[in-house]
This record gives sequence, structure tokens and C-alpha cells, in this order.
Amino acid sequence: AKAGLEVPETPRDLSFCAHAILQHGIFEVTDASRDPRFSDNPLVTGPPGIRFYAGAPLVTAEGLGLGTLCVIDRAPRRLDPDQREALGALARQVMRLLELRLSEHHVRTGQALLEVVQDIQARFIRNASDPTIFSSALDQLMSRTESACGFIAATEPGQARRHPMSVLARSGLAVANRFDLGEEGEETEAAM
Repeated sequence: AKAGLEVPETPRDLSFCAHAILQHGIFEVTDASRDPRFSDNPLVTGPPGIRFYAGAPLVTAEGLGLGTLCVIDRAPRRLDPDQREALGALARQVMRLLELRLSEHHVRTGQALLEVVQDIQARFIRNASDPTIFSSALDQLMSRTESACGFIAATEPGQARRHPMSVLARSGLAVANRFDLGEEGEETEAAM
């Protein structure tokens, strides 16, 4: 997202954010026209005429840098301690929200897969002699996963078609182990 800047993105070799993402805290450039790293940067010498940049890295709990939350100005300036703290706090909040969104996605995916597995188990119990039950079960599971192999527990493409029962069993266990779901489909205390 952006506000007040027409450029939607910049090439990495011109990007201030490429420097900021490598830092452990706020990266601040008070006057880019006087900073040897940026003084010949087209974003400084031409439009938009950047002079000030401050960026806080957006880093996952595992240490993976996803991007930055930054402020830019056409005039030189310096963040005061309260502004530095506010920028860092906003970056931490952005990461909390991104991680919450990802967790919610994983829970929804896990619940959907668990429902599919339970449906397949019920159909199998009712119609064990139906020869189409395996192919329809495989198709249903494959449509619900994001794995390149089609199953959470599959390790190579086509494995599910060659060994459907073992992959189906491992997929069900993977879902159950990843999402310790309680009676009503909600995560239990142990999973949190």
C-alpha cells in the first residue's frame, strides 16, 4: 500500500527498502542527496525527489524479511524518538496482523481438509465395495490442498494415484497432527 507517492514499486537496485530490510531496526536516511549510497539514485536526482526515508523491516518470527513499512519525504528530516518508536510499533502490528491472517488461513484449510477426510471415511464405510470411491476421494482431497503433489503427505507427483491408501492415511494424520482440533472443530489449548 502507498499514500502520497505515485510510484507503485521500485526496482530492487534503486530501492531504499532493500537496505532497510537487512537492518534489525529502523533504517533512516535523513538526506538522500548527501548520502553516498543514494545521492545518484534516480528517485533522488529526479521525480519524486526523495530526500528523507525511514523504514522498519517486516520480519516473520522465523527471521524472514517480507518487506518494510516506510515513510518518505521530499525534504530532509530526522525522526524524533517518539516517531521512531511509533514506526517500529506500526511495523510490529503489521506483522501481527499478517501472521494472524496466515494462522486463520491455516485453521480454515485444516478444518476443510479434516471435513473432507471425515466425509471420505464415512463414504468408504458405507460403500467399501464401490470401485469409484478412491478416485472420487482423491479428486476431492487434491482439490482442497495446495501441495504440488496434490496431498499434504505425498512426496512426489502421482504418488497418490499409485498408493492411494497410504497417502490418504498419512494426509489424514498430517491434518490431525498439524491442527489439534477439538470436538467442535476449534483449536484446542494444546495447539495454541
